[in-house]
Amino acid sequence: MHAAIGKDLPKWFPIPLGGRQQVINRAHAMAAKSDKRRLFLIDADMSIIMKGPRTKIKNLHQVGAYCIENVVFELNSLAKVVSEHSAAHCPEDIHEVCNLQEAVHVAKRYLLPLFILYAIARKLAPTVASVSNGIGRFYDPKALRVKRDQLRLVRREIIKECIDNSNKNKFLQEGRKIRSLISTENWNKYVSGKDYIIPLFHNHCKNYTQYTGSRCQLARSLARHCTFSNDPILKTRLRKLYGFSR
Repeated sequence: MHAAIGKDLPKWFPIPLGGRQQVINRAHAMAAKSDKRRLFLIDADMSIIMKGPRTKIKNLHQVGAYCIENVVFELNSLAKVVSEHSAAHCPEDIHEVCNLQEAVHVAKRYLLPLFILYAIARKLAPTVASVSNGIGRFYDPKALRVKRDQLRLVRREIIKECIDNSNKNKFLQEGRKIRSLISTENWNKYVSGKDYIIPLFHNHCKNYTQYTGSRCQLARSLARHCTFSNDPILKTRLRKLYGFSR
């Protein structure tokens, strides 16, 4: 994401500290020190859907989307990256060539409702498998289609666990509450970028163009073109690390 902040700047490199709580503990330990040249990042995970309280610690930033991969993922950035590997197509062509709108439809129609269900399960049946299922269980990467029977099966299993752990009225109430808090137009903030969105669009690009990069390579390339539309506050905080006023 360095390239998206500005040119000719000293390069800073992220240091992985472990899981969410480990990062929070480290940020808390450093909070008493007057150190403005450090920024700790944690993913929002399900709290972005459930609108849970943010952890407020100096120099700690909770990403304004499900995870950092959601921040770097933007359709226009994807088109630029793929066009760099496909001499026959300019970025404007990629949207149509890769049928990106079909992938958007899959994300809105199937993945977003699934993540709403995951959020309900996080509250009512926290031990049930959710995000860990991975998109591969519901999506055929070669045929580029949703495995609807498998998706229905998983949904039924999760719904049953939620109702068994509470009751049907509680399940419906939680669903209405969560759906009232989110917008389908912001699907790319609520569905895991790392485990669902980037794999979904990566498959489209590989099937329709000459793009041969891995998912990790695609994520890193997307970061170079990131505009931070999903988390403008992060861009402001990163720029302050380099001494910009905002």
